[in-house]
Amino acid sequence: MSTVTKQTKINAPANEVWGAIADFGGVYKWAPNVASSYSTTEANGGVGAGRHCEVPGFGGIDEEIVEWKEGHSYKYQVENIGPIGKLVNEWSVTSHGNKSVVTTNVSYRMRFGIMGALMDKLMVRRSLRKAIAQSQAGLKSYVETRESMATPTPVRTADKAA
Repeated sequence: MSTVTKQTKINAPANEVWGAIADFGGVYKWAPNVASSYSTTEANGGVGAGRHCEVPGFGGIDEEIVEWKEGHSYKYQVENIGPIGKLVNEWSVTSHGNKSVVTTNVSYRMRFGIMGALMDKLMVRRSLRKAIAQSQAGLKSYVETRESMATPTPVRTADKAA
């Protein structure tokens, strides 16, 4: 598996940062690379919670939380998205007094053998780095200013989506 990791300092307490990222279905509020999102399960957080995101260039992506550490971190996974066979994305928040550090760690496995490896080297890794940087910048802006970098899009819940 390949890995991409990035950290960002946020001028806000960890509980405020956690509050933003723990709203799993509401990622569109702060992630400028997510056009819209909504919860696909009754729970909006915790192991087994799901969401659907519309991401320009990828289309619809369904994600499911596979690990949850309340107030600190979660991991979600995606399978078979473009040339990526499996992707596990971990978001964690560490307190540093009245500031925080957010770490995003993406581990992924490419499909298509040697062609997938070439795609990873030429574009996938670069695209993931850019997407993580955009997401972290959006989160930082949202938490520090309460102004979203994303285009306002209503969140649907599992009940409303049905």
